[in-house]
Amino acid sequence: MTPLLHQHRAWLAPLLTLIVVLLLLIAIFIPLAAKQNQYNTIIQKSQPRIERVQGLLAAAPQLENQLNAARVTAQAQLYPNTGDENRLNTELQTRLRSLAQQNGLTVGSLRALPTRKELNLEILLLNLSLQGGVAELQKFLDALQHPTEAAPALRIDNLILRRATMAPSAPQNLTIDITVAALRPASNQTA
Repeated sequence: MTPLLHQHRAWLAPLLTLIVVLLLLIAIFIPLAAKQNQYNTIIQKSQPRIERVQGLLAAAPQLENQLNAARVTAQAQLYPNTGDENRLNTELQTRLRSLAQQNGLTVGSLRALPTRKELNLEILLLNLSLQGGVAELQKFLDALQHPTEAAPALRIDNLILRRATMAPSAPQNLTIDITVAALRPASNQTA
């Protein structure tokens, strides 16, 4: 057998070297192929996320426009924070008294309540005691909810209604106790 090995030694050594090299390559490439499959699976699972992010990037200008429009709408709901709470309370009292009288309600009393803070807002509260009919009250409440260029909308914080007269033949007159809220950015916020 030895002479046979000696006869084929010229091509047997390169063949064995080639086989060893092939086995080493197979030993290296099988784990690499498995890793490649794992990476491909991760990429396939990530594809919907990538597409969502690409969609958000593509929609960014439109989202920015909508955000700016929302900020403008929010600013229309807020009084500016001028720092002078007494002046704003006086303006609000004048506005509320005027709205009540324009809509046919009688103002009994009007007073400022302590300011509340919620999130990034200061809520200025004013309490009114009014008298009038149901139709006048509806007009007054409608006027509160509609902002103007000069004055943002006001919110109702509390509303108590009592019938002023109980006689069935008398017109329905109400005694109204209403707390109205005006919103403005908190002192630590910039307008």
